[in-house]
Amino acid sequence: MLDLDKLLDAADERVAEKRVTELGEIHLAGELLTLKFTELAGDEWATFTMAHTPRKSVPLDHAFGYNVSAATKDALAASAVLVDGDSEQKLSDEQWARLYRGTDPQGRQVITSGIFAVNEAAELARIDAARKASEAVSKRKRRSPAN
Repeated sequence: MLDLDKLLDAADERVAEKRVTELGEIHLAGELLTLKFTELAGDEWATFTMAHTPRKSVPLDHAFGYNVSAATKDALAASAVLVDGDSEQKLSDEQWARLYRGTDPQGRQVITSGIFAVNEAAELARIDAARKASEAVSKRKRRSPAN
């Protein structure tokens, strides 16, 4: 008999293994904290981006079709963990909100850049790699069956 739950668990593990991660460091109350950002599933990331229309004066927002700062801020709790030595700690939504408010502008930029990198830049890199692979295949000289 087919064990669907086992198959689904295995599929989830394969997807999780392929997700891009990135570390970032921020300062909070004089302490250096390390955050780990993990790529979200496409549909999950889309829920954050669709909720925020692009700002008129921000070219990056128009290039991607959403308010990058607002989307990444909202995705923080879903995309990041606090790294403490060898362990990772998930924070509550309230803790993330307080951490975001409490860090300096450079720290907020680290957060925005980290979440953006794992969710947009990583996908763009995969698309570019696939495009290059496709171009390489199409540029190969094809052999004629008559030769």
